[in-house]
Amino acid sequence: MVTGCVLNVVFTQILQEVFVMKKILIAVVALLMLGSFSSAQAGANIRAGGGMIFDGSILGGGAAVDITLGEDMPIAISPFVEYYRDKDDILGTSFTSTLIPFGVNVLYMKSTSEKLDVYAGAGGGLLRLSVDAGGTSESQNRIMATAVAGATFKMTEQMGIFVEGKSILSWKGDTDSTRDLAAFIGLSFSLGGE
Repeated sequence: MVTGCVLNVVFTQILQEVFVMKKILIAVVALLMLGSFSSAQAGANIRAGGGMIFDGSILGGGAAVDITLGEDMPIAISPFVEYYRDKDDILGTSFTSTLIPFGVNVLYMKSTSEKLDVYAGAGGGLLRLSVDAGGTSESQNRIMATAVAGATFKMTEQMGIFVEGKSILSWKGDTDSTRDLAAFIGLSFSLGGE
């Protein structure tokens, strides 16, 4: 009987993780499609890479599509999705934390030289937080505000390496708020519009 309950809990957790990963894959595909359908007048960049939330050194990754509003406008709309996961074992109890921030930033983008672009901005969205402690799971959605700054070092006209710093403020209710700092590094691909 106990073995059946344990297998049921494990199977349920596996199904929940598969469901979450499926949602993230759909969001990433949607971001890529959104970027690929942008007009030739308004360029788009796809950024994808790995990163870390400094509080607890939680590793993860994410993707964003920066869609410029026009040839002469240094403003971009940037939908994004990220995924972080941390596993720990404390006194024989397994803890797993999963954070999935997704939303939209508005970025001011400036080309400082032929090989360097910088950007800064802010936005918002939702943060999905899930915690599993010894087989007991709890999840919540939190409202999120973000502030970002970064730079892209162009290797070619179409590809570069980006670095980014981000502040994530999330809250639920009047008193339950958290602030996290994150950093990313990854590849940036230009889809035209220059």
